[in-house]
Order: sequence, then structure tokens, then C-alpha cells
Amino acid sequence: MERTLRPHTAACLAEPGTDGVIALTTRPLPAQVALPVGLGPARPPARLRESLAEAERADEVAVAFGLDRCVSGGELPLHRAVLTLRGIGEQLVERCFGHTAGERRATLVRTVGAYLAADANAEQAAAALFVHPNTPRYRIRALTAATGLDPARTEDALALWWAVRHLEATGQS
Repeated sequence: MERTLRPHTAACLAEPGTDGVIALTTRPLPAQVALPVGLGPARPPARLRESLAEAERADEVAVAFGLDRCVSGGELPLHRAVLTLRGIGEQLVERCFGHTAGERRATLVRTVGAYLAADANAEQAAAALFVHPNTPRYRIRALTAATGLDPARTEDALALWWAVRHLEATGQS
């Protein structure tokens, strides 16, 4: 990690025995760093602790969600909420996926995640999942029949998105 950041930093401090690196930079980091990086805003020296705290929160989000890129503190507030409000995540997982278990649940979670990532486009979701385009449609219809949740409704889509992100962040997906 330090090698990746070194050309872009004025000072770089690796934490011994960890993968953590703290860097002060005067130049922007590259768009593609291929690892999770949390960024804090530029601050005067007296306020560097604030910037570090924001960078650490952003890094926590980047790591939890497997984002191999630079993430700024305020960039992903819903992802931050998923990490912070774990009880709500558990409730939503039960509401959205409690009717399934094991591999069936894992398949449904992957399908819903791909479907939402594709903006409810079954063909794109199918391509991402390497399945026939009717497969995501069938799985989403079965989910709606079992739970009453319809990803075409904004509130239901948000509940499903939150549940999928919660499972991802807690390593249960």
C-alpha cells in the first residue's frame, strides 16, 4: 500500500505490523489505486486530527464494502449508515431474506444485488450473474411473492439494497 501511495505523498507513515498507512499529500491520488483508501479533507495542521478521523471513517467504508478505490469521508453516507446502524440491517435482512437459508439465500442475495446494481435491468443482471435473463426475473418474482417486497417500489428497493449491503459489510453474503 505504501508503495502505491508513495509517489503522491509529501509524508507517508506505515503502521508497523499492520496494513495501515497514514499519508499527507500535496498532490491528488490517482483515480485507480486498486486498494481501499479513505481520504480526509485538506485541513490546516492544527486540524489534521479531524481530517484523519474522516479518512479513517471513509477507509472503514471502503474496506467493509470491498471498494478498491479512494473514498472520501462524505462520499457514501448510506454505506456509512449501513455500518453504523447494524440493528436495522439485521431487521432488514430478516424482512428481505428470512424466508430463505443456505445456498438458496446466497443465490437470492447475489441476484438482488446484481439486479439493483443494474438499475433493475434483468438482462444486465443476468450477464453479471452468467445466467439466462429470465433467471433474475423469476427469482425477483419469487422474492416478491414470498415477502411482498417489489424492487420496482423505491422503499422496497432501498430495504433490499440495505439488506444486501449489510450482509456484504458483515461478511455474510
